[in-house]
Amino acid sequence: MQLSDIKSMYHRHELVEAIVEPSLVANGWIVEFKSQNGDIIPLTDFSGHEKCYRNLDIATATAQQVGFPSVRIDEPF
Repeated sequence: MQLSDIKSMYHRHELVEAIVEPSLVANGWIVEFKSQNGDIIPLTDFSGHEKCYRNLDIATATAQQVGFPSVRIDEPF
């Protein structure tokens, strides 16, 4: 889902959490959002592909643009 749609969901109080985690298919970070019913919604580009950020700080800042004051970084060690 694109950023503008995610922001709309946030303002309608349909999202409960922002998550940044390593991409499984590319070298970088993806941003996902958890809905009230537990669905995970990935941030995508205009063509529907998961948006991948090379920099953790930029991925986190993008999640915060939606409105979340804090973002969970989900990185397995």
